Amino acid sequence: MTLKTKAHIYHATVKSTITYAAETWCLKAKTVAKLNSTEMDFWRRSARISRKDKIRNTIIKQKMNVTRSLLEDIKTQHLKWYGHVQRMEEGRLPKKVMKWSPPGMVNIVIVIITCLRISTYFSKYMSHLYKKTEKLVSVTEAQIIGLMQ
Repeated sequence: MTLKTKAHIYHATVKSTITYAAETWCLKAKTVAKLNSTEMDFWRRSARISRKDKIRNTIIKQKMNVTRSLLEDIKTQHLKWYGHVQRMEEGRLPKKVMKWSPPGMVNIVIVIITCLRISTYFSKYMSHLYKKTEKLVSVTEAQIIGLMQ
């Protein structure tokens, strides 16, 4: 079989089977690693190159005339799906699901940011006092709140 025929087989059967409904996938590191290894396994076998030969993936892809990787195609599908959902009417379920956020999450984020700000102000105030007096001084809440304003 020629390289061109093998590439056609890859695009017609292998890639389309692997990426079925990939536009809705959440790509995690483990999934990405499996997809990369599966793709390279196909190209290695097509080129009749063993892993024992220790030939780099980039060289195999050049030999097989591979222009786009499987992950690039999946990311393109993600963008197409995102654009499709954004063009939908507001009442459609996929658009509602995409815009949904758990109730109360905004409040939690505000509390966390406020706590971080207070701790930052407190540490700045303590370092300022320490530099002035060269010793730790007890601080009241009113002094910290006065600094935050």
